[in-house]
Amino acid sequence: MTDSRLRYLYDRYLNDQCSAAELEELKQLLRQSGDEDELKQLMEETWYEMDETGLPAMPANKADGILQQASDHAHRQRRSYNWWPKAAAAVLLILASSWGVWHFTRNTQAEENRPVARNVPVKSQTIMPGSNKATLQLANGSQIVLNDIPTGDTRQIGGMRISKTAAGKVIYVFDQHAGKENDNDINIINTPRGGQHEIVLEDGSKVWLNASSSLRFPVSFSKTARTVELSGEAYFEVTKDPSRPFSVNANGTTVEVYGTHFNINAYSDNGSVSATLLEGSIKFKKANASVMLVPGQQGAIQNDASDIKVTTADMEKVMGWKNGFFVFRDESIVEIMKQVARWYDVEIEFVGDLSDREFGGTVSRYNNITELLDNMQLTKTIHYKIEGRKVLIMK
Repeated sequence: MTDSRLRYLYDRYLNDQCSAAELEELKQLLRQSGDEDELKQLMEETWYEMDETGLPAMPANKADGILQQASDHAHRQRRSYNWWPKAAAAVLLILASSWGVWHFTRNTQAEENRPVARNVPVKSQTIMPGSNKATLQLANGSQIVLNDIPTGDTRQIGGMRISKTAAGKVIYVFDQHAGKENDNDINIINTPRGGQHEIVLEDGSKVWLNASSSLRFPVSFSKTARTVELSGEAYFEVTKDPSRPFSVNANGTTVEVYGTHFNINAYSDNGSVSATLLEGSIKFKKANASVMLVPGQQGAIQNDASDIKVTTADMEKVMGWKNGFFVFRDESIVEIMKQVARWYDVEIEFVGDLSDREFGGTVSRYNNITELLDNMQLTKTIHYKIEGRKVLIMK
């Protein structure tokens, strides 16, 4: 890309002077992954031209437009979580710190003229992100704190052998000849708020549990079926075994698995259950309704409904939690804060009606909570205050 052409189109776009053809040309330049130096220079200039309030002079609709071009490009890059090309990411510096990318979606024209609160003093506090934490509750009532098991250690409890790999993965193995446990007895792995964990079941299937989730599974799978029960959210990579179908019961729904990779979100406070297929095939059903999903599809059903809606899945968003990111696509701040509360183990309190605030963006899950909140505050549509482990969100 030439220095003069990009600068020319960039300036015309910001000043509402781009023709349709010029806009398309600018879009193409932003999608290219070649020379990045000049675009970075342009964005540095924009960054230093911010007004005294700390917000960019660029109109919100222009910032959102550039964001969409970068996001559109990123959405087509399957299984890549460096979603924005570096050059396009530089464009977004006006909306974010180096940890995230945020924009605010205004729901009404009246929002443009709504008075915005001045900066609210924020007491600097450290609320660290979640980590690998879980407990394994055995059928006899005893509990094992999985994060307390030293790396490389193995615990033998009757016929159950529990070990932790160097990567922190917990491997569960059952030897029916080594103990007196009943095969039908149930074990439960629980992740608390602020926790997540990976476990390998006795058939070799892998399960990643998100925060505030639980998985109930038998001490040993039977010879004809493998059935588990999920509360919360988990990603599964199921070992193929046609003689023993694998199924997941979650909040009134069932996912029948045929050796595959998929994600289930079944938090009770979400109002719905969704199953997203990455690889293989699954049947998603509730009562008399059922659908077969193919890779790239998501099935979702409201808790009080009987029809399953099938859509093309946004894989970056669905798999963001497992890959260390919050990914939001013009979502209500109420829904966003549900995820924040689970992962940082905090209480969220809204001061005033903020239900019309919608945000889109990406930020790492492994930063202090203030990194995320500061990014959102940059939009100048919300402010926050931290009191202990309570986060107040206000206008």
